[in-house]
Order: sequence, then C-alpha cells, then structure tokens
Amino acid sequence: MRTILIVWLLVSFASFEAAYPNDKPLPSLNYWELSADLIHSLDLQKQLQVSQVQITAINRMRGKEEFASLFAEGRKKLAAIGKDVPVFGSALSEFYFSFDNVVYRELATILTEQQLTELRKIRFRERFPNGYDAFRNEEVLCICGIDSETKSRLKIMVELEVKEFAEFRNHSRQNSISEVLGNLPYKTQRLFVHFGGNKYIPGIEIENDFPTKSIPFPPRTRSASFLTFIYGNQTVHSSIGLNEGQVKKLSEIYDRCMEGIAAYGRSKGTTFQDNLKGHTDTALKAMEAVISPSQILMAKRLYAMSEFEQDFAVPFSRQEFLTYLELSPNDSDAIKSVSSIEFAELNSVLLNRNQQIFNRLLKSLPAKNHDKMELLFRDIW
Repeated sequence: MRTILIVWLLVSFASFEAAYPNDKPLPSLNYWELSADLIHSLDLQKQLQVSQVQITAINRMRGKEEFASLFAEGRKKLAAIGKDVPVFGSALSEFYFSFDNVVYRELATILTEQQLTELRKIRFRERFPNGYDAFRNEEVLCICGIDSETKSRLKIMVELEVKEFAEFRNHSRQNSISEVLGNLPYKTQRLFVHFGGNKYIPGIEIENDFPTKSIPFPPRTRSASFLTFIYGNQTVHSSIGLNEGQVKKLSEIYDRCMEGIAAYGRSKGTTFQDNLKGHTDTALKAMEAVISPSQILMAKRLYAMSEFEQDFAVPFSRQEFLTYLELSPNDSDAIKSVSSIEFAELNSVLLNRNQQIFNRLLKSLPAKNHDKMELLFRDIW
C-alpha cells in the first residue's frame, strides 16, 4: 500500500512539470480531479447521462488560463517542499482544495445540480463504502486538519465500530438469505448446497457422489479473478486445505500470469482480450496441476457463495442456474423477485447503519475538524 502511495505522489508531483495535469485523473477527493475522472470514465458519463457537449465544456474549463496560473504557482511551492511522501502528500491535498470552490462553481455552470451531486456520491461511495472509512483515511484526516491525539482516539473508536458493524452485517445478511433460501423446496435447496455449500442450509450435507459436472458455477470461475480469489485469500487457503508448497507454487503461477497480462503492448499481433485469455487459460491449467480436483471444487463453491453474498439476485439471473435448480417458470420468477427485494432491503438497512456510524464519529470530532469533515462529505453521509 505504501508503495502505491509513493508512486501516486511522485506521479502527482511529476504532473506539475506540465502547465496543469490535464491528462489523467488522480485518486483524490477534490472537484478538479473528479472532473478529470468524469472526462476519462465512459461508465461514469453513462451513469450521469453526461453529453459530449458537457465533456467538451469541462475540457475547455480545465484549460483556462486561470487554472494554468494556479498550477504554475502551485508547482513552485510544491517543488520547494521536496518529495518526502507525508509532507508532500499533505501539501498536494491542501493545494487542490485551495481552489476547490472555484472548480465547483465552474462545474455548476456545465453540469446539472443532480449530475454534480451524483458525481461526488458515486465516487465517494465507491471509495468510502462504510460509515467509518473516512475516519481512517489519511488523506481525509489530513484535509480535515485532525491532530495526532484525535487520530489516536479515533482509531480506537473506529476499531470498535468496525467490529460491531461486521457482526450487525453478518446477522442481517443471515436473515435476508434465510428469506431467499428458506422457502425453497428441499430438492432445490439440495441443489443449491452443491452449488454454493451449506453455510446457510446446514441441515443438508454435501454428497460425495453428486454429479458435479452438472453444476453451473459462476462464469468467472474460468477467469483470472478465480485465480486471484484462491491465491490472495488466506481464508480460502485454510478452507480448501492448501499446504505451504501449494501456496508457493500458486504464487509463482499468479506472478507469471500477471506479468504476462501486464506485458500486453510489447507483443504484436494480439488484442488485449486475447492476451488476457491466453495467460489466464495457461494459469488455470497450471493451477489444476497443483491443486487437487476436490480442492478446486471446494474453491468454486466458496467463490459461488461469495458472489451470492455480494448480490443475492446474480446467480438467479442466469438461466442455466435456474434450469439446474429445476425451477418452473413461475417459481423462477418468484425467486428472482424475492432475491432482488431482499438484497435491496439489506442494502437499505446497512446504509442506514453506516449513516449512524458516520454521525457518531463525526460528533466526536472537535468543532473545527467536525465542520471540515461535514463539508467534505456533504450529500454523501
């Protein structure tokens, strides 16, 4: 993580060698970089229904002489600081926020009020999905001017909130999943258990002689994300019984795969997708020579359950899964509806709890820090 931070800060510093960093968005919280993010993210443009006319206007805004002058002055001040990561990072954040209101007013003449509000919401919720995340983020703490004594106190409070929220989330998820799976007929529950394990239906055992080739595991179990899921998760290592030798070989396979994917562009005559698929297929085949079939099967069930826990409706949206469960069209429609409703209600409950957590931690801050944090997360929490 520290390496990533250093790279980002040095890249940020290097960007000041230009009149202004107008080429790539940087991972920060201010409107200048949010505007760059919007320019470069087609997905974000689609979500916000931003027109090409608006994108052109934002590009024109970012090229104004006013901002070029600001960055020229900022470059001089930051160059005098040096490249010490904490000090430079703090100064860089302060610099961007020194003209945040100016950028906001400019964007407000280009984007609608709803687009501008949703822009911050989407990116901030992605970066701070839980109510306590902002209070353990160094950039946020720096921006809000929180001193070391307050940081120490916050750390204790946040740790408690994290533990309590995990327990609340697990209990709430258990209740929601019980509603989704509890009313299924026994034969359907049995099939589900062989797909995702019996974590939520402990009364049904996994049968050793079950025809596993008929199980429609998630498509991504044939992708690089499955390799990452196994390699990068110690809980998975323990659950499927990997030994040290297997983990070491997996590490080598994973590193070769990532190096091959990253090397795209240095080899000619192939598309990115073909390059990705080629290295992924090679890695998965190599993994099968290291991990036993029973371990791979257990990993696939864990992956399937992880996908299900992230969104109950996802597996039920695949026709091959509904066919595997032997559900009638009416039953299929019913389970899709119930899973979507339960997942939406669970998210609502968790969002409300996160709001309460944010408010509790916010109230614990000294007045000057409280006001800055509240302003930074306006319309978010």
